[in-house]
Amino acid sequence: MPPEIIQTLLTTCEAVGTVTLGGVLAVIITHRLNIDRERISGIAHRKRAFLAFLAGWRYEIGRTKLVVGGFEGREEAFGNVISTFAQEADLIKWDLPKKKRAEFDKLCSAITSIEHPTVYSPYNREQAQKSIDAIVAFIEKSGG
Repeated sequence: MPPEIIQTLLTTCEAVGTVTLGGVLAVIITHRLNIDRERISGIAHRKRAFLAFLAGWRYEIGRTKLVVGGFEGREEAFGNVISTFAQEADLIKWDLPKKKRAEFDKLCSAITSIEHPTVYSPYNREQAQKSIDAIVAFIEKSGG
């Protein structure tokens, strides 16, 4: 083959290789950016859902009903939801920085350690609500 044809083929192969390599790199970079965007979006979604759950639960713990002799808390507001709280707290804990997870566990244990029958006294309902407020403040402050 004449050298001009060989030179043209080499130039064409170089251009095709460069375009192919650039395309592959663009796909890889786009994929990595999408993964990061989805991870960040997932963290934000879990945070919003957890904070909304806590707001609703705090309200339910504070509700009372009229009974003979006064008012009392609604038992189902605490007992039926504590396992859901533990599940949701464990999901969001892994979104927090490693250094803040122990503090988050400590805040969560403040509410999970309240014994089920005693939560219905006004003092313990207030303590449960304060514990929820502390968790909410921690989540909002940590950016988790």
